[in-house]
Amino acid sequence: MVLRQHGFPAICFNGEAYGIAEDSGASKIVDTYVKILKSRFKYVCLFLDNDAAGLMASGILSRKHKIPFITTKSKQKDISDFQKKYGVHKTYKTIKKSICAHFKQVDYVPF
Repeated sequence: MVLRQHGFPAICFNGEAYGIAEDSGASKIVDTYVKILKSRFKYVCLFLDNDAAGLMASGILSRKHKIPFITTKSKQKDISDFQKKYGVHKTYKTIKKSICAHFKQVDYVPF
């Protein structure tokens, strides 16, 4: 909801561990959704929780699907905790800076 509040189109998978076990049905669902997203959108990245589980899942899914992941690089567990602590303006700037860093080869990121 925080990403949407700031104008960043976003979807949410159901938890960080969702889809990282290779032999699970959930993995096939995540694979399908990522494939659809990559075919529909020019810019796709992961932004999971900033705790150990979220960072581990981000790395696994990022390598598997060849898409970047971003974090707030803070001690807050997720983006809503980050916004609660630092406010709306810093949250927007942090998200935008993180996303733009991964898509720096382009002149324009659409937000």
